[in-house]
Amino acid sequence: ECLINPWPDAGNITCTQSISARGQYIVRSGHSCHLNCNKGFVTLDAKETVCDDGTWSKSLYCVKPGAMLIVGGRGLSGVLPSVELVTSGGVCKNIVPDLPHSRWKMITASVSERHVVACGGVNFLGDPKTDCWRLDFSSSRPRWTDMAPLTVPRDAAAWAAEGGKLYVMGGNLGPLSGYTDNVEVYDPTSEE
Repeated sequence: ECLINPWPDAGNITCTQSISARGQYIVRSGHSCHLNCNKGFVTLDAKETVCDDGTWSKSLYCVKPGAMLIVGGRGLSGVLPSVELVTSGGVCKNIVPDLPHSRWKMITASVSERHVVACGGVNFLGDPKTDCWRLDFSSSRPRWTDMAPLTVPRDAAAWAAEGGKLYVMGGNLGPLSGYTDNVEVYDPTSEE
């Protein structure tokens, strides 16, 4: 059995063939629940979840469209791996996992409805990096996965997302190395 709150922020959940006790639905394994978001809100992950021996297949929650991700950065403690989802309702904590490594001055772009790409940037030593990660929102919990690296280590590059592709242009090669005019294109459908 699984338990679920029928009144998440900005929506409601219905679970047919389930009983309610102490403000929560008690759902048998194999049965599903459905999310309805209030006007002006959308689902971030899914509209339906299925109970599977005490575990839900998807997380159900509503957000205002037009949300923004703040990825990495630099704070009082140094270079950060944090990722925060900010909506008009405020900062959503623990929705999106941290970056695999701390970065700042990296490029980040939404390349499709369910994928965000983060590349380059500098680490805590100030060294430009080539590694790239994709944030996948298609599973029950968003997660970062490795993808093909940039060919040139860079930070503070210009970028554009167009037609499902990410274009990376220029950038800083490091404090003593100058700048690059290199241009790269990432296509998430072929992962190149």
